[in-house]
Amino acid sequence: MTVTRTLLLEGEPAARGEAHGEQARDLIVEAAQRWRHDVGEHWADHLAALVDHGGFQATARARTPWLVEELEGVARASGVDVRTVWALNLLDEDWWTRAANIRAEACSGFGVQPGPAQDAVIGQNMDLPSWLDGLQVLLDVRPSRGPRVLAPSYAGMVATNALNEHGIGVCVNTLDQLPTDAHGLPVAFVIRLMADQRSFADAVAVVNSVPHASGQNYIVGSPDGVADLECGAGGVRDVTGTSPWLAHTNHPIGAAAVDGTSGGHVTNSEQRLDAIRQHLENSVGPIGVADAAAFLREPPLCRGTGGDRGFTFYSVVMTLAGQPALHLTAGPPSRHDYVTHRFG
Repeated sequence: MTVTRTLLLEGEPAARGEAHGEQARDLIVEAAQRWRHDVGEHWADHLAALVDHGGFQATARARTPWLVEELEGVARASGVDVRTVWALNLLDEDWWTRAANIRAEACSGFGVQPGPAQDAVIGQNMDLPSWLDGLQVLLDVRPSRGPRVLAPSYAGMVATNALNEHGIGVCVNTLDQLPTDAHGLPVAFVIRLMADQRSFADAVAVVNSVPHASGQNYIVGSPDGVADLECGAGGVRDVTGTSPWLAHTNHPIGAAAVDGTSGGHVTNSEQRLDAIRQHLENSVGPIGVADAAAFLREPPLCRGTGGDRGFTFYSVVMTLAGQPALHLTAGPPSRHDYVTHRFG
């Protein structure tokens, strides 16, 4: 069984970042090299446009200064230039900054509301560029102040999604049809800020209060409920609905897109949304980890299968009630088993 490398990050923000940099130095160096190769020969110009000329750093310093300290610690301990570590953390923002060259990959997420015989569950397939394969890590964040957090990610990045010890979880998928803002808070920082909250209401309040840099859908889960929030620069729309479950892929389902359309811009988004909905509608009895894993490992939800040229970086299911747990694969769920990580 392949298990994602777990990095133990304890104490104050700078110490946590340095622990990240020390434990994953080889992978962070590799990630930096791969990023430069992916951008191409003009990577230095793009780095300047992404990191130096936008307002991402200033907003992150104002809204999440502790997380900026953590990022800077990653750079110090890994020996990778801090500007490049910033680039690794601006995943979604990188996509739309160089939109002429690449498109956002995808992601398929779901949530199940708590009920009489059903505990709250959220999960997703995290679809990312295939050049990130092999860089998977799980951050076990144990801060001096605030809740413990389990955050799947890749080496050098502060989170791609997260679950904390209070059962507050967040899954995300890109909505590149929605407005962007070079002075907004980047997605990775929004995720970790949400994971720093102790209640469902506070986590939802984060999404509603921060200035968003990128078009993004946030599935927010807790033992008490699940919400689905479509976000872009200047606006947040709640698309949770009244169903006992929810599903989302890569087109807005509750808001008009920038170009006036609402579907299918990212590869097979509508097909994947239909597949999740059908699985959830046809489920008999409570939906648990095994049920979610069964549909997340199959095409079209698991990218790179069935002729799909995409790539599923990992799959995750978060069980939120009682003793919260994160069930994570070390790569595509079609080839990797789910491994359970708990807070006990």
